[in-house]
Amino acid sequence: MDISCKVYSTSEVADWLGVSLPSIHRATIRLGLEPCRGAKGHLRYSENDARVLLGDLGKAPRVDGFSREELFVLSVLQKRPFGLRSGRLVARHAGISPSTALKALNNLERRGMVEYRREVVAEGIVKEISVWIIRVDPFWMNDTIALDIRSTIPPAPTRPMRKDTKVPHRFKHLFWNVDLAELNTRDHGAAIAIAILEQDNPHALAWAIHNLDPEAFAVASLPRRGFTPEMSVLASHIARKK
Repeated sequence: MDISCKVYSTSEVADWLGVSLPSIHRATIRLGLEPCRGAKGHLRYSENDARVLLGDLGKAPRVDGFSREELFVLSVLQKRPFGLRSGRLVARHAGISPSTALKALNNLERRGMVEYRREVVAEGIVKEISVWIIRVDPFWMNDTIALDIRSTIPPAPTRPMRKDTKVPHRFKHLFWNVDLAELNTRDHGAAIAIAILEQDNPHALAWAIHNLDPEAFAVASLPRRGFTPEMSVLASHIARKK
């Protein structure tokens, strides 16, 4: 469906999101939408209506053997190479209930598509954590299913994902010469981004990408002594993509 059009029929919106017509009707009532009616009395949805429905229902292609919720979970984990630490956290990112997320994770784990495994991380100290992570394996990750997962958009979380205002204590070893209590992401975003890029710590970088503003990486990308061209290019790329 061309989202730039002015109005869409119920069936067009349903096909675009990969849901049934009754699902669209129920969501319309629940969300208090007021689509207009065409010449024959059929509902016509505006671009804004369609985007509101997308945020509420998500978007997933119809794929044999997969539920929408399983595609939501795969979409979330594909974007998180370090995984997520609990089924509840997966549920929040996927916009589904914890019980639904756990059912989807268990189904996908039985099929060898995700796993709950132990990882060794450096978070102030070296320790083990357990994470849900996608298995990028040729036996199931073919071009078709990869495209289906990339085109999937989970529902928007019912609560906005909170961003940290302070650097987590687990990254204290990256700021050994700074008092973490004096750093905040609003006033010192660029300095934090630079320090993390210089340390080449992938877990800290993943945290920074989620919690720092694009401007922090834009400033970090500027040439400076001790900062390699590769670091500048990476910072510039992150700033453009956020």
